[in-house]
Amino acid sequence: FYLFYKKYGIYLLLFLFIPAGYAFGVLIVKMLRKESIPTRQKWVLFVYLTGLLLFVNLPERVKSGIISQERVLLRTDPSAAAPAAEIIGRGHKVNIIGSQDIYLRVFWHNELYYVRRDNVWII
Repeated sequence: FYLFYKKYGIYLLLFLFIPAGYAFGVLIVKMLRKESIPTRQKWVLFVYLTGLLLFVNLPERVKSGIISQERVLLRTDPSAAAPAAEIIGRGHKVNIIGSQDIYLRVFWHNELYYVRRDNVWII
């Protein structure tokens, strides 16, 4: 879901802003007409806008990297003693989710692995 969000997040964000704008506009019109606004309506809008605020402030883009060595070990944990789950070659593109010590946490074939930082060119 995370990578899908990073790729199409702007469209989802625009889709969520439309009902927020409409609901906010309805509340403003009710206030201008001096009509009563039910407390439930206020709370629903508050919760929706708070969720939208959290969604907008999620971390931006996933960084990408290209494997720079011929044989790079993908490890299950950020340690040299961790077992190698897979071996990939130069030129493969990986999505970098984060880092820990000298290891980058990468997303490869729908799994999370760790790769030494010096084996990846960050783009």
